[in-house]
Amino acid sequence: MTPFSGREYHRLVREGGNFEQRRSETPTRPKSSRTFILDGVGPVLFEKSRRARRISLTVRASRGIRVAVPWRVSFQEARRIALSRLGWIRRTVAHVGRARSRCREAVQAAECLDRRTARANLSERLGALALEHGYSPGRLSVRCQGTVWGSASRSGRIQLNALLAVVPPDLADYVILHELVHTRVRGHGPAFWAELESRMSDARRRQSRLREYSQALF
Repeated sequence: MTPFSGREYHRLVREGGNFEQRRSETPTRPKSSRTFILDGVGPVLFEKSRRARRISLTVRASRGIRVAVPWRVSFQEARRIALSRLGWIRRTVAHVGRARSRCREAVQAAECLDRRTARANLSERLGALALEHGYSPGRLSVRCQGTVWGSASRSGRIQLNALLAVVPPDLADYVILHELVHTRVRGHGPAFWAELESRMSDARRRQSRLREYSQALF
C-alpha cells in the first residue's frame, strides 16, 4: 500500500518525484517515554501523559521511579525538575527499601502468588466476616489492583486485591471488614468509622500497619 494519497501519488509520477525522499519527510511521532540515569538513583522512567497537568514523581516498589510529564513539557525540562528533587527521591527509595526488608515474607510470597488460591482464601474469609457481622455482600472480584487494597460499589459488589493473601491475616480482615462496612456507609466520615470500630476496635491501628505493606508491595 502506498503511503501517499492517490492524488499525491499520481502527481509524483508526473513530476518524477523522489518517493524515498518523500517517505523520509513524513513526520515521525514523538517518543512517549524516555529513561534517564540519575546520579545516585539509577534509571528513571519519564512518560508523557495527556492527563498530567504538572510534572509528578512517584516511587513504587513494583514500578520503580516514574516521572509523569505533561504532553507539552519537554523531557529535558522534566529531567531538570527531577534532578532538583534528587534528595526526596533518594529518601523515598530508601524508605521503600526498608519497608520491603521489614515485610520480607510478604514480598517473597507475592512473587509466587497463585491468584486462584488467593481468591478461594479471600472468598472464604469474606463469607465468614459477613456472616459474623451481619452483612450481605454482592459479587466478589479478586485481582491485582495497583495501589488499592479493596473497593465496594453501591450495589454491594466487592473487589479485593489478590495481594491481601500475603499480608498478615488480621490486616486482610481489616480490609475485608472495611469494604463490608462500605456496603452500608459510603465515604470515610464519622458514621463509617463508628460502625467499623464497633466491630473492630483496633481498626485504625491495623490501618496504620497496613501502610507499610502498601509501600513494600505496591
